Amino acid sequence: MSIKSDRWIRRMAQEHDMINPYSEKQVSAGVISYGVSSYGYDLRVGSVFKIFTNVNSEIVDPKRFSDRCSTISFRLPNHKPIDIARHLGDRGIFTWDGNYYALNLTERLGVEEKGGLLRVGIVHYNTADEIARLLTALRELK
Repeated sequence: MSIKSDRWIRRMAQEHDMINPYSEKQVSAGVISYGVSSYGYDLRVGSVFKIFTNVNSEIVDPKRFSDRCSTISFRLPNHKPIDIARHLGDRGIFTWDGNYYALNLTERLGVEEKGGLLRVGIVHYNTADEIARLLTALRELK
């Protein structure tokens, strides 16, 4: 993943409504700033903000996001995330279901009342065989 240029962000916001509401400049209402910045777009997604520090050696520098390991969230048609998590757990694959403290996001996506999302973390020490096991177990759900 790379940082997108201000020009790309502006075009996507204006032509595809990618960010709504959109602010061309940094705005600070005394709490959290938002708008186009040197790091991309600072986005305010709700009235509650989680501010964190780098206590776990997490990569938080936007210029190094490509160094991070993948965490993905998704839904499968005709399956509740909790049922998928149980199915995978029965096969020794541990995942999470719900909103992961991102309630505003799951509500905005319209999935909160449907059980949220399934979250899978794939990290640098996972083997290709483990990922293949995950995909095989997901294919079992039809």
